[in-house]
Amino acid sequence: MESQLLVMKQINIKIILLSAMILMTLQLKAQYQDHIITVKNDTLACIVNQSSREDDYYFRKADMDEPVKIQKGKIKEFYTGDKTIWKRRIYLSGHLAPFYLSVVLRGKISLYEEISTVISSSSFGTFTKSTTLWYVQ
Repeated sequence: MESQLLVMKQINIKIILLSAMILMTLQLKAQYQDHIITVKNDTLACIVNQSSREDDYYFRKADMDEPVKIQKGKIKEFYTGDKTIWKRRIYLSGHLAPFYLSVVLRGKISLYEEISTVISSSSFGTFTKSTTLWYVQ
């Protein structure tokens, strides 16, 4: 009876340790999936946080304690690991400054999307107007 109890305890400990190792592996793998591609074509695997200002982004690599600011002008492209956010620096005709547009399709012909939302309030209520512009390059 005691030997069966000892075997059950050992099995339970092994299951708990195996589960903990699997969870730690999944957490570490998912932790740094975002990527920034700089204008020099350097790829930074990191976590990307956009500041409240649209001009600055912060990234943190696995070996960094604190996030580092990178100016938007030094970024060619960035995306999250699951590519729910994927933006690319695009120059549109008639504009000197680049735009960072969402990538819809990328290949020989690329499709980009820009969604603009305006919220206005009046005595009649709050109104939201969204406009989607598509660009092919």
